[in-house]
This record gives sequence, C-alpha cells and structure tokens, in this order.
Amino acid sequence: MIDMTSLPVSGGVIVAGALWVGLSAFVLGPVVVERSADKMDWCETCEQQLVAEIKARQPLPSAKPNLGCDDVMKHLPKEYGKILNLFGMDAACKIVDQKNAQLKQIEAIKRERVMQAAEHANSQCECAVAHLIEIKRWSFAMHAGSARLITPSGVSYLSAALMASAKSPECARLTRQGGVQ
Repeated sequence: MIDMTSLPVSGGVIVAGALWVGLSAFVLGPVVVERSADKMDWCETCEQQLVAEIKARQPLPSAKPNLGCDDVMKHLPKEYGKILNLFGMDAACKIVDQKNAQLKQIEAIKRERVMQAAEHANSQCECAVAHLIEIKRWSFAMHAGSARLITPSGVSYLSAALMASAKSPECARLTRQGGVQ
C-alpha cells in the first residue's frame, strides 16, 4: 500500500489530477472533436465526398435514346407497315418494347440504390465523429487537458482521421445497409 504522507504532493493534488484526466477523457476530449468537426463543416463535406464516391463506383445510368418500333413505323407508309406485319414485325416490336421497358426498370432500380446510399451518407459521417471519439479518446483528452498545447497526430490531421473513421467497417456498414455495397 502507498503511504500518502510520504509522497512529495498532497493527496488532494493527486485526486484533482485524476479528476482532470477523467474530465479531459470523457467530457472535454469529445467536446473538442465535435466542435472541431462542426467548425470545419465536416458532415457536409464528408457527405459530398461519400456521395461522389458512391456515384463513381456505381454511376447513374446515362439517358439513352429508346427507339421503339412505334418510332420507326410511324415514319413509314401504312402499306409498308402492313407488309412488315405479315412477316412478323408486330411480334418483333412487342419483344423490343418489352426489352425497353426492362431497361427502364433496371435504370430506375440503379438510381434508387444510389439515392438510398446517398441518404445514408450523412449517418455514416456522424458515425465517423463518434467512432473517432472512441478510438482516439486519449489523444483528444491529452489535447484538451493540456489546453491544446500538446497536439497528437490524430488531432492535427483531424479531417483525414475523420475520413478514415467514416470508411471504417463500423461506419461503412451504414451505407451497405442502405443498399449499396
């Protein structure tokens, strides 16, 4: 057991130091992270970057001209249309129209998946702040507790650390749950 009377400082100083460490780790450090993220407008910037990455990974389908049989047949005289129908043009037109409808449906599904992922990007960015607080708690506690005189690397490169947290498996899972992988 340690004899408190033999220490060069009083027990009150030790208790005050322990309280300051606890306050820095569990209150001041997280406040510094949250305020710094707000100050640099992190969530908006992160959301824009994540949405751009999602769109680059899964680009929105480009608008292609859909040429159906009706578009071609309306420019021909009616007699030609009747002759072509004798040779099965009407069945071929139905197949082309079905295929065009399927392509439109696939494009709509792809657009919906990208939009869902974009909606979840904000929650992924908010998760990054919480994740960074947890993994770098002591770095931010040291930064806040020293009145910002000591700046560990995770603190000085806050934007990069936040982006790494956003892409961590814990936060990236939010986008996958939104439908895009």
